[in-house]
Amino acid sequence: MLFLGLRGQAKTRMLRQLTHLLDAAIPIVAGSEVNDDPLRPLSDMPAISLPSTATTRPSTGSRRLSGYHEKLATPDVTIADLIGEIDMIKHAEGRYLSSELTMHFGLIPRSNRGIFCMNELPDLSAKIQVGMFNVLEERDIQIRGYPVQLELDLCMVFSAQPEDYTIVAES
Repeated sequence: MLFLGLRGQAKTRMLRQLTHLLDAAIPIVAGSEVNDDPLRPLSDMPAISLPSTATTRPSTGSRRLSGYHEKLATPDVTIADLIGEIDMIKHAEGRYLSSELTMHFGLIPRSNRGIFCMNELPDLSAKIQVGMFNVLEERDIQIRGYPVQLELDLCMVFSAQPEDYTIVAES
């Protein structure tokens, strides 16, 4: 969803109001970075952290506001901020580079089962926009060349100003 409007038209305010459409609380696997659903976990973390004989997964409630993440598009935004990066400390602890448990997930995977908002979308570099498009269309991400398949349950919303698109079109 793209909120397109001139400066001062309360685009960001409307985006933040979308949190009222989220459930007040949802069950998530305790300790999950990506808000895993106890019945259909997204990551390998719940399977590894629980004994194979366990029939129920520990869960905790998630409030509405924790299901909403917002980022302003600035020149210093990186794909690692949005998608994720390999955590070298976790790797130094003995985990393999290709292991999902070595990943430090960015804002988009952490918004799983919620809403991610990117303000001023045209200000992002093309490379980062393509990375976000890949999450939307293909449901997969690459972190340092390692493919990670994530079936994110996510609403991505954006804001932009028509003037920003006009400048690009004239160039």
